[in-house]
Amino acid sequence: MQSAILDKHSESGVPATSSGRLAQYGPFMKLLTMDPLWDMTREDAQILIDDWCDGLGTVYPVVSRATMVATANKIFNALHLAHVEGLRERGGSVAEALFDHNTNKLKIVLAIGMTKEAGGRDHQAQRLFQSTSEAVEGLIWNPEGLHGIQLLYLVVSQVHIPLTSSL
Repeated sequence: MQSAILDKHSESGVPATSSGRLAQYGPFMKLLTMDPLWDMTREDAQILIDDWCDGLGTVYPVVSRATMVATANKIFNALHLAHVEGLRERGGSVAEALFDHNTNKLKIVLAIGMTKEAGGRDHQAQRLFQSTSEAVEGLIWNPEGLHGIQLLYLVVSQVHIPLTSSL
């Protein structure tokens, strides 16, 4: 959890604990701060996108490099502004970036790349994959058009990579 994204001081001027800061934001803000993308850098994401697009993405070309790069830039710009200006001020843009169809696809692409790099199971990759599980489960009953079909295809086409083997 990146406590630096929250207010640096409590209202009394005394530094607040991480859990105290989280409590003032409520469950939705807690959800935003727990997303595994907070623990990544834009540079690492770019490397993983490039690796996927040049490797498995040539075999399964369901998403474009340009879309994944644009999505990553949108996310990391929002996260950076929330880190600098505070989540209270930038929570809306963070939520918009994190709860997007393309963000779920990006998370799967990143998880695949991390698992491939690790040569098997990777904790961060599992967190990324798990963060999309609710969206993926909902798509089984209602694929929501092209975005849903692309996300399902990414998940299903990569079953040989053990993203969830420790679940």
